[in-house]
Amino acid sequence: MVHQKVVIKYLTLINAFLVTLLGVILYYFQSFRETFTSPLSAYYLSLFFIFCGTLWDGFTLSSNDQVRKLINTKNKKTKTRLYIRQWLLINAFLFSYLFFSRDLIISRLWLTSFSLLLLPFCHVLIFNIEPKMRNLIQSRLNNVDNSVYLLGSDSWISKMTNSLNIWINSKPFSSDKVFIIKPQTNFQKIEKWLRDEDVKYLIADQTSFKKGLLNELKKFAERRGIKLSIQLDFMNHLSGEFEIEKLGPYHLITQPQPRMNEDINRVIKRIFDIIFSIFFVILVLPPLTIFVFLLQKISRSKGKIFFTQSRLGRYNKPFKVYKFRTMHSSGFNESKQAEASDPRIYKGGELLRKFNIDEIPQFINVLLGHMSVVGPRPHLEKHEREFENIYTKYGIRRLVKPGITGLAQTKGYRGEIKTRNDVRYRAKFDIFYVSNWNLFLDIKIILKTAAQCIIPHRNAY
Repeated sequence: MVHQKVVIKYLTLINAFLVTLLGVILYYFQSFRETFTSPLSAYYLSLFFIFCGTLWDGFTLSSNDQVRKLINTKNKKTKTRLYIRQWLLINAFLFSYLFFSRDLIISRLWLTSFSLLLLPFCHVLIFNIEPKMRNLIQSRLNNVDNSVYLLGSDSWISKMTNSLNIWINSKPFSSDKVFIIKPQTNFQKIEKWLRDEDVKYLIADQTSFKKGLLNELKKFAERRGIKLSIQLDFMNHLSGEFEIEKLGPYHLITQPQPRMNEDINRVIKRIFDIIFSIFFVILVLPPLTIFVFLLQKISRSKGKIFFTQSRLGRYNKPFKVYKFRTMHSSGFNESKQAEASDPRIYKGGELLRKFNIDEIPQFINVLLGHMSVVGPRPHLEKHEREFENIYTKYGIRRLVKPGITGLAQTKGYRGEIKTRNDVRYRAKFDIFYVSNWNLFLDIKIILKTAAQCIIPHRNAY
């Protein structure tokens, strides 16, 4: 059966194409009225159309949760809210581009017309065109016009039939297209049925057959060109998602890796981190260092300007994190988390912590490859070991590089951890980020962090 993610990808590409097509039609309609006089306008607008389609794709795929709602929900209010979100984001980027680039080639009349027509077009696209396209895609990819054989026990067949109707809810397999075979049926009889019927898809239950029968089915399916799927029983005893990969002659089930650990995504994120960090290290860090030095002198706090501490990074690898020192340099337990009105913090240090200024030196860690600009916040190893015993999935945070800021911090889960729920909610936000990473989410978190530096959260101390 085709996975819903595949359907979503097809629909997203089709939507982008239709949005682009709308701009092309509008261009030619206005060109007859001699709206465009520049010979370069067609070239620029062709790039502009591609840009529009790419934006639609980017914003649609920016959140798996949003995509799931957009594609599968039957709630009209939710769909309306989501397509208006698409329209607003596209217009914000397009008009911002024209404003900052001062591009005079693209007609403002065309752009305004395109923007106004795009909103009702999105409504028709989401409510009328997309459901029909989804039905067509699912029908073609699932071969619903061909017969399907189910081989297994009564209970398994009952569950599988229900699953088929869920997977292809727009056009379920009719009863005359699904054929049921009992496990005890002679293989020669099964083979005869498969030859006589126009079978393109064969689904078998691993546990319901004698040893060797599934191998015979596999050989027969390969000879006849039949797609064979085998339901693995042991997968039912595992919670969460797993993938199957081959290592030499062995097949292994593995937990899927975070999207940001894929080669292309790691390169994109690393380039973004380097560019962003160079700006802070060259232009922001030097004057801030002088400011902090003077602040420590005024506060009469003796010690080094910078403070280093060992934290756990990606794959549990320890590294030294750099910060501006905000506490007195001696006479305290450094593993104890900072509290409100903590006597260890000197007066100027309160200002640095409240506005996140003490975190700026960590851009050095980003350039060294220890950290990322955005990611789960790193903790002391002592605290990490305590937290992983509170929340079983806590270690998923350490599959990626830690960050200077993160999704949990923008949601208010920062600073001192007082209760077990603080650990759980912080970890849940971090795991959501790890599972749903994209560059737009990073930018969104950075902007929210910048806003919190101006108006600090109540947990900032």
